[in-house]
Amino acid sequence: MYDKIRTILAADSNVTDECPSSKFFDEEVAPNTTVPFIRISAIEGEVNNTKNGASGLDEERYAVQCFGKHLTTTNSEIGARSLADLVRTSLDAHTATVGGTVLRIYCDDTGSGWSEKAKDGPIKAYEYEFVIEANR
Repeated sequence: MYDKIRTILAADSNVTDECPSSKFFDEEVAPNTTVPFIRISAIEGEVNNTKNGASGLDEERYAVQCFGKHLTTTNSEIGARSLADLVRTSLDAHTATVGGTVLRIYCDDTGSGWSEKAKDGPIKAYEYEFVIEANR
């Protein structure tokens, strides 16, 4: 499902104008990556199969974490919360067909932020959780 989320975000110029899709990561961030970047992590999932194959509806939960030098945008540098809000706007209440799978995505979180240590000093992070219903 990561690739489907990535496809939706990569197609949204509001997101990619601030953070190129080459800086979208699945779980592990590439070494020496500079901010801003986005990490998409699976939290849990439920694949519903029947004796005859797919039941038609799966539900998965993902955390989308955005990282920046600051929490909000300052001096023309996108902040972690500002980028996360663009991601939320892109994904929340989104319905699309990606690779033959119908997706319904909604934000199931009020968001949370924190600081992390990085090689070049502290960075800020902000996360929203999304539920993705996939009709296979």
